[in-house]
Amino acid sequence: MLVDQGILYKKRGIGMFVASGAKSMLFEKRKELFYEQYVQTMIKEASKLGISIEQVIEMMERRRG
Repeated sequence: MLVDQGILYKKRGIGMFVASGAKSMLFEKRKELFYEQYVQTMIKEASKLGISIEQVIEMMERRRG
């Protein structure tokens, strides 16, 4: 799986190696998963509660500040 994603590569007879840029690839994958698992879910739930995206942003900024 990691080979298919370009994170690892094989050198025949030597072993497996981490590809250059693997860290940034994994980081981007994690950000996408965060969006799918948390952000989209939060927006759907907010919509059910009648909370606008602007209000969600305000709530997030309140927490940050």
